[in-house]
Amino acid sequence: MNAKTLSPRVREARRVQGCALGVLMIAIVVLSGSCTLSTETQLCEASGIRCGPDWVCAANQETCVPIGGCGDGVVSPEKGELCDDGNILDGDGCSFDCSSTEACGNQTVDPGESCDDGNTLDGDGCSSECVLELCGNRIIDSMEACDEGGDSVSCDSDCTLRVCGDGYNNAAAGEVCDMSGETATCDSDCTLRVCGDGYRNAAAGEACDTGGETASCDSDCTPRVCGDGYRNATAGEICDTGGDSANCDSDCSLPACGDGHLNAVIEACDGGGCSGGKVCTSNCLCI
Repeated sequence: MNAKTLSPRVREARRVQGCALGVLMIAIVVLSGSCTLSTETQLCEASGIRCGPDWVCAANQETCVPIGGCGDGVVSPEKGELCDDGNILDGDGCSFDCSSTEACGNQTVDPGESCDDGNTLDGDGCSSECVLELCGNRIIDSMEACDEGGDSVSCDSDCTLRVCGDGYNNAAAGEVCDMSGETATCDSDCTLRVCGDGYRNAAAGEACDTGGETASCDSDCTPRVCGDGYRNATAGEICDTGGDSANCDSDCSLPACGDGHLNAVIEACDGGGCSGGKVCTSNCLCI
């Protein structure tokens, strides 16, 4: 393992081990052909390492720890220890300094936790599993209806269910607009308002919208009326100039002398109507 990845306590223990070995070498004294070891070091039989003065072998790890300190396997509350599992490692239910049981709800953000607010309740920003309750983390927390990490067909990026008309434009669901209802620019089905789309948008002034011209509705989304200036062929209008004209009668038919309709623009009479004893001729003149 790279020395940079070791915890400060482990690095210190390794340093002490090195010093202990140095002391051991110095303490070897040749006496009558035999060697005597210094009593200032302690041999850890399981690992073969030696611990220097004021240090002992960890109960469950190949390292040295201070006498009475974290890692000796004895919980010492007077020294601030809440646990002691015989090592100085994180992530095993007891932190490297024995100050945390690494349980969610202990107000200590332990390895694997992104938060710890001192309880195991949901809906307060930190979940019962000590995970931050953030919209967009793809975890459905207690206050969220959904969480897809952003817009989806069924979920808005604010972690509410996608509904056309909620005022949020969800492009992933195919919404082109969403104004919380019908407006002059947006239909209530979240599509842009267009005359001829088959949806009557009253907010935009549409009187009708049949998806195009019909006998009752002009293609400009106004009711079909002869004389409105719009020729509605579906309704049988031959012409529509908004009233009598040289080429159209006000009943939306072509002008013809003898049709019984007096087109005052081009006819003096049509089948009668002359005054002063005059008669209506075949070309609709009074003589």
